Amino acid sequence: MGNMTQAFSESKFLNETQLNQINENNNKNDLHFGDVLSNFEAEHLIEKLRIINIEEYGSNEWFKQDEIYQRLNMQAHVNALMKSDEFIMDTMVTFDKLKILIFDLVQTELWKQKVLPLIKNHLLITNTYRNYIAIYHESVICNLLEVVMYHRTAIDSAEEYLVELIDYCYRKLLNLANYQKKKITKKSVEEMLAKTREQEFNEQIEDIEFKIGMMCISIIRFITDYVQYLPIGTLHHLLEVTDILCVFVPLIENKPWLRQNHNDEREKYENSKWVIVEKNEYSKIIKIEANVWIAIYNLFMSADCRKKYELNEFRKSNLLRLRKYMNEILMDQIPNLSHMLRSLEELSIIQVQSIAQNNPFIVQQIPEIREKISKGKNWKDIAEKQKQQYFIYDIEQAKEDMKRLADLYGQNIVEGLLEGFKCEQCKKMLLKDVLHVKVFGIVQENVNYQQNQEVEKVYKVQEIFQQKEDLNDLD
Repeated sequence: MGNMTQAFSESKFLNETQLNQINENNNKNDLHFGDVLSNFEAEHLIEKLRIINIEEYGSNEWFKQDEIYQRLNMQAHVNALMKSDEFIMDTMVTFDKLKILIFDLVQTELWKQKVLPLIKNHLLITNTYRNYIAIYHESVICNLLEVVMYHRTAIDSAEEYLVELIDYCYRKLLNLANYQKKKITKKSVEEMLAKTREQEFNEQIEDIEFKIGMMCISIIRFITDYVQYLPIGTLHHLLEVTDILCVFVPLIENKPWLRQNHNDEREKYENSKWVIVEKNEYSKIIKIEANVWIAIYNLFMSADCRKKYELNEFRKSNLLRLRKYMNEILMDQIPNLSHMLRSLEELSIIQVQSIAQNNPFIVQQIPEIREKISKGKNWKDIAEKQKQQYFIYDIEQAKEDMKRLADLYGQNIVEGLLEGFKCEQCKKMLLKDVLHVKVFGIVQENVNYQQNQEVEKVYKVQEIFQQKEDLNDLD
């Protein structure tokens, strides 16, 4: 695969500004450049990770663990970016905590499907920082797994939970394959202000789901890098139960990672944000698409996979749809695809029959987490409990959350967020209206101006940096 095989995941959690800020904070703590946690601190936090029941989703204990995930996620990305010792992954493997991550990931997905719709209106009214963290939690875990699953050690450590992760990624990739690109139009300040909170909330959910889908592409690709080492039952689930190859083909056709902006310029989704593609780079493949092609190659060209993949006319015709996208420009960038193209040409002239492969005995692994969590649950009761006990507006809790945010990301960053990342020409209006009401990353607002003189606003750091360009468009 060459350099492409070593390509790191698309979603980088930190940018240069954040790394510099973290570095300043760490000068006092004798940490390496950019480090959020020392090896000892990470070990202490990872050892504390535990399964929290879905009934306690949103509790104080749950939020403390979410903060741990965020710290671990940042440090894991720092390790990868700096090409330093990846002690986050090593420690998680040592303490066998990857299974907790995968369990939490599937449980959060289930919470968003079963409980979130029942408390959505309540969240729109309270509109707190914690509400946003609750819906963003899944993305943080997925982002952390995206980093650690790059290594075979982590994949081996997941054991039977790897089937759960594959099944989860399959569901997300199905959603991504059905993703409908929307026409991007330039919105005026009035149009932004006219949005209801429900519209903003739905857009947040949609955006988070899209990002998770992109992360899942990387996770599946990393799993396929070690396909020859996968247990037979896991490989069977990947190929036969989910038939992941059939999902990859429409992704190549629809290319959800590309879009046209309001100026009719091409944009690509890279490093967790949309960026304009220069015309002289139109033919250059982006990392996400490269990961899809590499995953297809890993599965299609593997001798083990060919033995276990039952090829019928439907699957054959599905795979042959790839040929029209495999031109010289693509193969110059991923040379190994030329071998796959030859194999596809050979496949096109072969008559196939729907005959099961000769696998006399396979112990099939079945995903069980969702069923175990759902068993005996009264979702309405759970939703009511969480509305009354966890997702409430509390000014003292909001202040505490502000402190924790400052501790997590650095005081200077939080102060910058509170002042607003804005353009000068519309400074006053954006600060008073758009920034504290309409910007995508808003997660904390005091809705009672009479009782509270100072509006408390907390912005999710990962999101607000991505909104800076959108605010500049308002000039």
